[in-house]
Amino acid sequence: MITQQEAKQIVGIILPVFADVASEYDFGKYPAAPYTNFQTTFGEFNPSAQDFENSLKWKWGHWDKQNFPKKQKILIHEIRDSWESFLVSGQQNIPIRTFEWWAARLGRAYITVAYMTHLIHHRKSLPIIDQHNFRAMNNLIRNVRPDFIFKKKPSNWQDVQNLKAFMEGISQFMPRITFSELDKFLMMYGRAHVPR
Repeated sequence: MITQQEAKQIVGIILPVFADVASEYDFGKYPAAPYTNFQTTFGEFNPSAQDFENSLKWKWGHWDKQNFPKKQKILIHEIRDSWESFLVSGQQNIPIRTFEWWAARLGRAYITVAYMTHLIHHRKSLPIIDQHNFRAMNNLIRNVRPDFIFKKKPSNWQDVQNLKAFMEGISQFMPRITFSELDKFLMMYGRAHVPR
């Protein structure tokens, strides 16, 4: 994905602004404690009926909202109603198999499919991919490799893998910053500091 030299250069771009950008993360909209609980319940294949709704509301930024789009409510029910079939399928042990199963079942909702895969396999350091951290990755690589050609939006498993490799590549030169903190930084950097 990136060379060690590129990773060091990118870290040189990130570190001076890391604290300011990371402080923009909205813990009111994305509270930490419920998210940690969702990682546990989905990672142990034991989410409650309420966990399906709450975890997806969290991902979509609707944590404190009582009303949100009907199509998202339908998607919550579809995922909850598909959970037993997913467990019976035997596709829950390998991240790519989990991703492919949910992608085939839902036929859309890439970000939600990737998020479900993240929750189930969070111990494997899968990032919570979205348009913001993907945009941040592309911008940072472009800063050190001007001829870098990139996709505008993530759409497949390889995009998750690319983001993970990118984050792992720069993490080795940021030992005091956790993978989760880097994920939050990239989300905010891509959302507010990179031209769309």
